[in-house]
Amino acid sequence: MKKFLCFTTSFCAAVCAFCLGGSAAFAETGDAGEDIAAGRFYPKDFVITPSFDNLTDYAAGGGKYLFLENNEISEYGNERVVTYKNSRKTITDLYFEGEEFYYKTDDDCIYALENFNKADNPEIEDFVSTVKTDKITQGDFYYHYDGDVIYVLENHDDIRLEGLSNLKQYGNNVYAVRTADDNKQVLCTLNGAETDEVKVENFDLTENIAVGNAYDALTSSATHDLQFVSLKSGYMTEVDLDALKKNSSTFTVGDTVQVSAANEPTALLLYTETDGEEGISIIAVNGKSYLIHPDNAPFTTVYPPDDLDKNGTATAGYIYSAPFESAGMRIKTSSGEDTIVSGSVKILKEYKKVDRPELDGDFYYVEYKVDEETSIRGFVRHGLVSTYIFNEEPPTATPDPDATTEDLVKPVVLVLIVLLLIAIAAGYLIYIGTSDKRKKKNNDKNN
Repeated sequence: MKKFLCFTTSFCAAVCAFCLGGSAAFAETGDAGEDIAAGRFYPKDFVITPSFDNLTDYAAGGGKYLFLENNEISEYGNERVVTYKNSRKTITDLYFEGEEFYYKTDDDCIYALENFNKADNPEIEDFVSTVKTDKITQGDFYYHYDGDVIYVLENHDDIRLEGLSNLKQYGNNVYAVRTADDNKQVLCTLNGAETDEVKVENFDLTENIAVGNAYDALTSSATHDLQFVSLKSGYMTEVDLDALKKNSSTFTVGDTVQVSAANEPTALLLYTETDGEEGISIIAVNGKSYLIHPDNAPFTTVYPPDDLDKNGTATAGYIYSAPFESAGMRIKTSSGEDTIVSGSVKILKEYKKVDRPELDGDFYYVEYKVDEETSIRGFVRHGLVSTYIFNEEPPTATPDPDATTEDLVKPVVLVLIVLLLIAIAAGYLIYIGTSDKRKKKNNDKNN
């Protein structure tokens, strides 16, 4: 079921979108090992013609199409492909009756497709198919099939329809399978002798979009002012940049949404690459990042803020290639590690959310010296940078005007010796002076 998503940007009240795919979880994709050059850009549209090498049967109804190939059923519809496989029996036929799909096995049993993956899928014993496969009258045309060739009676002429087989009618449409020159088989609708290939939207295509040069660009020093884009009506797919690694070959993606550009929304451009009419852009809005075709995200006029060119001090934090905080946007050092900004920086510009609502907050655009030979430019969250310089001045010593470099050891020793001699002499004099008193005291004791 489709859900509605709204987000605001600088010049609009809301952007409405349909979340397609029924799941908010991100689809995991493979890592390096495949040829990046063979990867795809973002699709300009998602309309495809299902083709097969060995198509056994088909059924159509309820806006969906079933195709049977190699004992597997592929269901196209709701913008995704659902595969039913590992059947315990050989499947031979497909049906759409009473708003439900059914399949027949080689033992002539009929089962409901909705119970395909259940342990108990009871046989439908009273099933009767109303699908005509040999003679069909639709509008002004009469179709008949002799088992090998389909004919249509048009203006009293019996026209042979070359390369067509497996004639069926579902609702008001007549279908047949056409085999092309390359032996690929596609489903067609018939309108007299005219045929039109059946086309469907398939958003599974987003799960095979190559990273290409995006990783290197998103993790390198920023080299230009910010760029913003205007969103046109079209599709874009949520992308998890936190999961982007050096060895990633394809993006990790989430829901695909359809943008309504009635209010001329804008977004922050993180990356873009084009090759003729093919291309891919990565944008950010409301804290999320999306893949989009460049044709649906053209550049808009932007007037950058004035240069500041003043010094500041950064506390320990990451520096990003754009004002969008994601692990996949952290600027890498030459060794491939995330750059941690700490210390003196030159503040080049200041970007405020009040001026650019597409941003997640206020950022400084700074130049940071990694080492003596390397400087990088990038974006740091406002709160991590101060315009004050906190470098402490080294302590200085004030010389003592009375200081001397002479050897003071000898004078000190001489003074100590003199003091010692004086103490000895004083003690001796005191002893001599009190000798008569000691004698008299001793005589008194004896008497």
